[in-house]
Amino acid sequence: DYFPTELQLYDHCKSSFDCLLFIAHSHCDRSSRTCVCQNYHVAFNNTMCLPASLLGYGCITDQQCRIKVPHSRCVNGLCECEENYIRLRKDRCLPPAKVDDYCL
Repeated sequence: DYFPTELQLYDHCKSSFDCLLFIAHSHCDRSSRTCVCQNYHVAFNNTMCLPASLLGYGCITDQQCRIKVPHSRCVNGLCECEENYIRLRKDRCLPPAKVDDYCL
């Protein structure tokens, strides 16, 4: 009988249940038969799947911010726009406008 005693991300699996027993927000990828993070989650230390985050919300890694907001990063535990980018609401980082560009 097959019963995993401990699984990490990218370990072999037979079903998503195997992965979810050990890693929240993961599933068993059908083609590779390995545990991977669900959509809008990022792998962290091969042991966790962290949720995507919007501007002003909590984060641990830059990837959490960048999944939903290009040109963002994690600074002091919060998602913010990269240097020289301007925040628009909680989901956009705009480049600075140039002469004759449209402005908001």
